[in-house]
This record gives sequence, structure tokens and C-alpha cells, in this order.
Amino acid sequence: ILQGLASGTGVSGRNEILWRAGRKAFPVQVTLRPMMDGREMRGAVLSFTDMTETRAAEASLRQAVQARDEVLAVVSHDLRNPVGTIVAGASLLLTLNPAPEKRQEHLQAIKRSAERINRLIQDLLDVARLEVGALSVHPGPFQVKSLLEEVVEAHQRTAEDQGIGLVLRLSSDLEQAWGDRHRVIQALTNLVENALKVTARGGTITIGAMASEDGPSDQDQIRF
Repeated sequence: ILQGLASGTGVSGRNEILWRAGRKAFPVQVTLRPMMDGREMRGAVLSFTDMTETRAAEASLRQAVQARDEVLAVVSHDLRNPVGTIVAGASLLLTLNPAPEKRQEHLQAIKRSAERINRLIQDLLDVARLEVGALSVHPGPFQVKSLLEEVVEAHQRTAEDQGIGLVLRLSSDLEQAWGDRHRVIQALTNLVENALKVTARGGTITIGAMASEDGPSDQDQIRF
């Protein structure tokens, strides 16, 4: 600051830290303007701008940008699987002309994948409203068996190509669970994809669920 004053140019927008009573630090920007009379300096104007709110806004913006990038990474990754299912199903329908019941199965798989893509696109739209770094969650009841069958079906072709068995194991008395079905599928999809990466040819991946009394409430918890 003194160098700027001595040179006659002053100082503009320099970041510093000051302390209030009680030694509480806060950020400021310092501006120093010399008062010149010809070539002679008669004095100077020193001003401090409290930057506390500005720094807080900048921190919130950085957090929102980081959250946006994380959501984009998750959604971009998760889009690959349903798109692959649609391409594979459509290719089979076009080239093999399967029996009516098999055709129906492929069409149902394509429909489920398209619906999942639609939900993932909604996640992308939610990014515009994202402020605190969290994906939206919409819990509700869902059928455990159909959810697990959807996850297995989405990865069955990949598993067969890699020579890996994909087995569904489900307790017969477990029918319904509570949660965000879309988010559960996302989590299980990531787990299965990771398992496919580290499982050797000839290995088996087992996917299942069971009821457990271990949890924060007296209600049964579902473990996948």
C-alpha cells in the first residue's frame, strides 16, 4: 500500500483482512487514492469495502457449480445403460423377428428404458434449479421384484457377452418397499456395472434383497 502511495498511483481493489471488536476477522477490499497538487502529494483517501456478503455469494455460486457438475456426471453416466438397452432391443426386433411373447418382452424393456431416460432428463432440468448440491428425491412404494428384474434385464446382455452369470435372489415374502424407485435403480445400476468390471469370465454376480430389522426405526429395512 505504501509503495502505491509513494509512486503516486495508489492502490485499487486489494484484498485484505480486518478485525472487528472481539477479534472477529472479515474480508475487505482496500482502495487508496493519493490527493495530488501538481507533482506534490497533499494527502490520500483510504477506503475499506466490507466483502463479507460478496464472498458468501461467491462461495454459494462455487457450491452450485460443483453440484451441477456432479449431477451432470451422474446423469451422463446413467444415460448409457438405458440407451444401450433400447438399441439392443430395437436391433433384435429388426433382425430376428422373435415370437410374439418375446417381441412383447423386448418392447416392454424398450418402454422402461425410455421412461428411465425421461426421468434422467428431468434430473438435467433440475440442475437449473439446483442450489445446495442434492438430487431431488421422490419416495413412494414400489415392487421390489419388478425393480430387481429391471436391473438384471438391463445388464443381462452385457453379462452374457463377458461370460458372467447374473443371478436374481429374492425372498419370497418380500414384495413391497418404500423409497425413490428411480434412485434405487441408479444405485444398483452403478453397483452392478462395477461388479461387471471386476468379475472374471465364468464368475457369477448375485443381485437380491432381504428384510432386516436393523434400522433407525421399528419398521423393517430393505437391504439390497
